[in-house]
Amino acid sequence: MKKLLLVLTTGLLIIQLQAQSTDSVSMGGGSTTYPLDVYYNITTGAKDTARNTNWHIAFSVRNAQPPMNVLLAATVRINMARGVTVYKSTQGPASWNNFDTTNWRNWTLVRDSDTSWDIGALNQGRTNGFDFGWGDYSMNTHHIDGKVIYLFAIRNGANTVYKKLMINQLTLDTTWNFTFANLNNTDSNYVSFNKAAFTGKMFACYNILNKTMVDREPARANWDILFTRYHAKVNYLGVDTFYNVTGALINPENVMAARVSGVNRDSANRYMVTAYSSLINTIGWDWKVSPMGPPTLSWPIVDSLTYFIKKGNLIYKLLFDRFDANPNMIVFNKSSIDVTSVSETSNAFARVLAYPNPAKTDVTIEVTTAANNALLSIVDITGKTVYEINMESADGGFRAKIYTDSMGKGIYFYNVETPNGMVTGKFIVE
Repeated sequence: MKKLLLVLTTGLLIIQLQAQSTDSVSMGGGSTTYPLDVYYNITTGAKDTARNTNWHIAFSVRNAQPPMNVLLAATVRINMARGVTVYKSTQGPASWNNFDTTNWRNWTLVRDSDTSWDIGALNQGRTNGFDFGWGDYSMNTHHIDGKVIYLFAIRNGANTVYKKLMINQLTLDTTWNFTFANLNNTDSNYVSFNKAAFTGKMFACYNILNKTMVDREPARANWDILFTRYHAKVNYLGVDTFYNVTGALINPENVMAARVSGVNRDSANRYMVTAYSSLINTIGWDWKVSPMGPPTLSWPIVDSLTYFIKKGNLIYKLLFDRFDANPNMIVFNKSSIDVTSVSETSNAFARVLAYPNPAKTDVTIEVTTAANNALLSIVDITGKTVYEINMESADGGFRAKIYTDSMGKGIYFYNVETPNGMVTGKFIVE
């Protein structure tokens, strides 16, 4: 009874720390598919909405952080999900006036990365640390000088507009300079802008057809998740293809994310997370299922996908509830846990072992800690507690040997709780 009481008390503590709420974002509707981006702050629920149909190319306005993360300062992305297709030629600045588009359909088609904000379409094809795809860094001038002419095919209503574009230079990590024109050299435009005009943002955007800068983003410190339309690799009927999808991308400067799959979402808990990721598509688009045939008002939601968002001392559990097609509405449920309020400091444990792992007939779990007692609980992939025991004192800590005969094959998670803190891990039964 004492053991059961301790488990229930711990469970109640965690429940009391959870703040549950239902929220939603609207990405618009009408003749244009999902025409709005929504920048979402998971802590405050604040939403910044921006059109995603009024720009073609985006330039990073962040600053270099040598020797790490230098690429983020020279990133150039495109709005491929909104009809921008870009081909990389083998021609450089000297060929600008005589740009040869023969066999352009056989040129390299470049795409933005959907796992990192720092790798844009025009950064593809890098060969070394001084190569940024569209240009090379000069050790003498400290500029990045353009070296490639790109062919832009921009969908404009029922038509496609073709432009040639070259980034002339990123000057001292402060000023972007680029040129674009019609293929016959008419309507030539030289554009220069300073990063400082967009301080705190991630990208400054440009509309090539309207010849205007577009300041569309909130400060990157103010948003955690972007609900947007983007281009991604999709496996459809066993074949990998690129497709425009609607989903959620994270801001890794503020949050990290993890997904727990194959578990009923009501049973999933944060102890099932093996690692948090900074890949921007960790949430992604596949939490919903595209209906076969004509679009329906509401798409089916995958009931075995749960997301956990880590932001500072808070961990959010994110569940998608609904995805409506037109007008688009995404409804989700979030709950938060303040991990500093649950005694869970890894410093309380000098060593944690689970062996053998994978296990066949038994698994031994050992912890080295100065605490005077330790409670072990084992949870299966559905979130059900299958084993509980007070661990035995051993070698400056505690040990428990668990026989796995009745547990069945699969992944299991263990929680060791002491008065000094809590530690979690996982093992596999073969």
